[in-house]
Amino acid sequence: MFIWTFGDVIGVALLGTCVLIGAAAATVLAAKAAARRIRRTFRNLWSRFHG
Repeated sequence: MFIWTFGDVIGVALLGTCVLIGAAAATVLAAKAAARRIRRTFRNLWSRFHG
């Protein structure tokens, strides 16, 4: 049976935090890239229809 020590709890918490931060950062970067792409497409469509 595995006994949790204070160090184990801190290590797992740090690991989990790093994973969450990494996932959040990746999501933000992906959202920024997608927004830029969508905005460019929208601007192209807008200029096509509105001179």
